[in-house]
Amino acid sequence: MSARNSPDSLEIAPHELLAAAILEAVKVAVAKGDLPAQLSSNAALDEITLERPKNRDHGDYATSIALALAKSAGKPPRQIAEIIAGLLKSNEIIERIDIAGPGFINITLVKASQGAVVNAIFAQGEKYGEVKILSGVKINLEFISANPTGPLHLGHTRWAAVGDALARVLIAGGAKVLVSFILTIVAIRWISLVHHLQHLPLARPSLKMVIKGNISMSWLKKFS
Repeated sequence: MSARNSPDSLEIAPHELLAAAILEAVKVAVAKGDLPAQLSSNAALDEITLERPKNRDHGDYATSIALALAKSAGKPPRQIAEIIAGLLKSNEIIERIDIAGPGFINITLVKASQGAVVNAIFAQGEKYGEVKILSGVKINLEFISANPTGPLHLGHTRWAAVGDALARVLIAGGAKVLVSFILTIVAIRWISLVHHLQHLPLARPSLKMVIKGNISMSWLKKFS
C-alpha cells in the first residue's frame, strides 16, 4: 500500500494521510479474510485515533486501533496489530513500524512527509484547522462585561483575550457563535448622564455635587 501521489495529497496533513492508510489497511485485511467481516462496521473505524508518543524514540505517532478491534475480531490485539503493520510497511510516508506492549502500533514517518503540513497550511490559508463537529450548533458567548461606570483592570484584558480565543475556536469547529457584551440598565444610565454633563457649563465643584456613587472622579475627568 502506498500513499496517494496526486497533487491533492500534498494538501493533506501527515496524520490525516496516516489515519486514512490505517483505515484502508483494515479494509484490505477484511477483504483478504485476515480479519473478520464484522469489523467493517466497528465504531472504532469511524475515527482512527492517533497520539503523539511522549518518548520520540517510540515514533511520530501511535495508535491503539488493534486493541479497540480485538473484542469484535475475536483475536489477540497484538496479532491484529501485526496484520495492520504488515499492510502499512509499503506506504511511502512510513519509515518504520514497531509493535509495543499488548498491541500498540508505533509509527515513524519519513522526514519529507512533515513538509505536507506546510503545504496544507498554504493551500487552506485561514481555513486550515477548521472542522464541522459543531456544525448546526448555535452558541451565545458572553465575556468581559466590564462595568462602564469604573475603570478597566487587568482582569478585563485577560478575559477579553480568553473569550475572543474561545469564540474563534468554536467558530473553527463549525458553530454559529453570537458574541455578547452586556451593559446593565444602570450602567447605560450612568453613561448617558456623563455624556450630558460633558455639554453642561458646570464648574468643577458643581460637578462633584451632581455626581455621587461608585464612579471615580479621576476616571470621570477623562470624559469631561
